[in-house]
Amino acid sequence: MLRASIFQKNILKNNDYSEFVLNIENSLVDINNNSLKIYNEEKLILNSSLLQKEVDFHTTTFHGQFQDGTLFRVIRPNDIPLENIKSEYNCVSAFSMASIEPDGYAIHFILTDKNDTRTNSVIEKGNEEQIQRLLEGCILALQNKLYSNFVDYSKRILGIINNVNELHKYEYGTQILSLMTENIELYSDNEKVKIIS
Repeated sequence: MLRASIFQKNILKNNDYSEFVLNIENSLVDINNNSLKIYNEEKLILNSSLLQKEVDFHTTTFHGQFQDGTLFRVIRPNDIPLENIKSEYNCVSAFSMASIEPDGYAIHFILTDKNDTRTNSVIEKGNEEQIQRLLEGCILALQNKLYSNFVDYSKRILGIINNVNELHKYEYGTQILSLMTENIELYSDNEKVKIIS
């Protein structure tokens, strides 16, 4: 088991689940590609199987379940991003827990030896940075013909913004909005209303 310490958090909508994940700080974690177990003072507080959902150049994403059946995402860095985190934070590994909905939360942990209790300077990312990263993710997905990733990232963007006109101030924003408009059939009725507003 390894010790979890938060190094970054993005909370757009606080709720009981984001509070639970925040409270994982300094808990013990046993994670692999099949399961996630979290212990608080030797008491098992989360035991979830993990189902792999997608793999890209930087991460592998899984779905897990809270005890009440609510789904969450687990994101594990791969290769170079993992090596960068290990180098920057002098840690063994890292993972993130996030809501399924794009306008929820994403909390990022480093994993260290179980005796290594840390208090990190936590980076809080705002909406603008998250939107820009999702737009860049859309471009990478298109360049690599990962069309379902493009749709997923663009749906996350729609969940964060209030009005699509906001996208024009971001790099790639106008292009991504144009692609969403051209492929509007891929979106839900609520998303379509937002796209054409």
